[in-house]
Amino acid sequence: MSLVRTALLLLLVACSNKLSGELTVDGTPFTLSSCRSGKVYNVVGVELVAEDGRKLRLGVRPDGQAEAFVLAAGAPTGDSLGPCGALTVSDQNSTVNGVRNVQGSATLDCSRVKGKLTFENCH
Repeated sequence: MSLVRTALLLLLVACSNKLSGELTVDGTPFTLSSCRSGKVYNVVGVELVAEDGRKLRLGVRPDGQAEAFVLAAGAPTGDSLGPCGALTVSDQNSTVNGVRNVQGSATLDCSRVKGKLTFENCH
């Protein structure tokens, strides 16, 4: 394998989202597919995307809780769920397309969302 191919492969692997945990939204499994930094929306937080296209946006409130929003697949807006559990988000050293990657964890328990997850390399 050429040096350029090896470097590109390492870059791709290093920038891939790392997601783990289990979530349910509205009583159905929310199988994690990808994530995006909340900084794209001017929020300290993360956007989680399920395999079926649904989105869960979590923003850190001043009290450390997650402010949660659920968006149906393809919907430009969603439903505010209010405070939904604990959320920690921190910057990583890497940047993709001008957006610093974030990592963190959430323990969620509110009316429509339940579960625990960790995330890394969300840009």
